[in-house]
Amino acid sequence: SLEKEEKVLNKLKEKIMNTLDHKYFGKLCFDKANDTGIIWTGQVNEINVKMWYDEDMEVKREDLDKCAIFLENFKDNIKRATEILIETLKEDREYMDYHLEACKEANLPNDVVEFVLKMTVTAINLWIGDSELITIDFMILPEESDQILCVKFNEKGEVDAVDWES
Repeated sequence: SLEKEEKVLNKLKEKIMNTLDHKYFGKLCFDKANDTGIIWTGQVNEINVKMWYDEDMEVKREDLDKCAIFLENFKDNIKRATEILIETLKEDREYMDYHLEACKEANLPNDVVEFVLKMTVTAINLWIGDSELITIDFMILPEESDQILCVKFNEKGEVDAVDWES
């Protein structure tokens, strides 16, 4: 059928041009990834989202699908990340104590749950071809501190780590 031939032609074009058309992200061209490797930018709930691509890695449609599903279920995933942050800070308050000391005028809460609920999601990063598929950056007082707690999700959608970054 004509529709079948068109799909085959599109697949061939994708291979030649190193592009992929995705229902959520639209047309992605991997040959045109900028110097930093960003191939897509967007927003979810007014939070900046970037998709990063390593040219040495194979792009799998299933990875793009997993990223799309993650973004479509944004609120559930933020809730899960928030719960992990609470658990993490209950075990190790170093990030929290640092900010309580460094930002005394802000009167930050000393309670872990209240502290985490005051944190802001500042970025979501999608990593194509990496074992950490998605990272969510949380910050407390982003206008005063550049310190990030980064929640890292693997390709199965499980939280692999929480790292303190700046």
